[in-house]
Amino acid sequence: MGILLITTSWVELYNTSSNEINLKGLTLSSGEDNYTFNTSISIASKGYYVICCDKKNKDNHTSFRLKTEGGLLLLKKE
Repeated sequence: MGILLITTSWVELYNTSSNEINLKGLTLSSGEDNYTFNTSISIASKGYYVICCDKKNKDNHTSFRLKTEGGLLLLKKE
């Protein structure tokens, strides 16, 4: 039996509304670092979307890592 070690930070977005939402054009910001969703990504009503914060900058991976000491993370429309 092996041990699973998760070394990547991630964020889970949850759509609380009764309508589908699209992330295209929204920006995930940790203060000094930003990641803008440039493609159409929809989250169904009451659905989830997971984003890896690992500096890979592709698909569902941001261009920055989360700070280990915590902090503020915003999803905003520019």
